Amino acid sequence: MFKKPDSEGLRQIAQETRASETSPQNERYVAAMIDNAMAIAERQDAGTEQIAEQALLHTIYGKETGADWPQLADDLRSGTISEDTHPQLLKHLIATVQQELAISNPGFLVPHFKA
Repeated sequence: MFKKPDSEGLRQIAQETRASETSPQNERYVAAMIDNAMAIAERQDAGTEQIAEQALLHTIYGKETGADWPQLADDLRSGTISEDTHPQLLKHLIATVQQELAISNPGFLVPHFKA
């Protein structure tokens, strides 16, 4: 469930920003944003988020289905999928969010989530 832009897109945006940014008053901020984007791209390339996401979808729908996140969202809203039908649902959703945070904002995990 990678967000747009993907890791390659993040790298391209970072490089374009680095090449075009000339404002001295924003130099430190822009450098920090570029460094952050590049770090996120590296963590996305590691692929750990996709493993957690696929594990969740496989647990709910089985490995042979083509179910995806929009399908899961629809099923959660309609009540087709719930903790009653899938007791491990919350555990898997939390693990997936933690994996996403480990990529996009790993510093948030330490003080807020204890595994």
